[in-house]
Amino acid sequence: DLYNITLCSDGKDALELTQKEQFDIVLTDIRMPQMDGITFIRNLQNVQCRPAIIILSGYDDFNCALEAIKCGAKDYLLKPIKREELYSSIDK
Repeated sequence: DLYNITLCSDGKDALELTQKEQFDIVLTDIRMPQMDGITFIRNLQNVQCRPAIIILSGYDDFNCALEAIKCGAKDYLLKPIKREELYSSIDK
């Protein structure tokens, strides 16, 4: 499979980019500079072609995971991420 990957340094940059370009999948962290992951995915709900969202986080916080799912995240994976687990989530 071929993937085009775009990296952003913080949540604010990622939101600006997703408002300009269309993405199929967004992988994001919960804790980021400028804008946290929950705020980021809430704002993604206003994007015309909303991508599938997968959260990658080092924080095993049930409330945070629940909020992410309520905001439209398709999966919440804990770091360190196992390659097979990530690929399985992307395939879904």
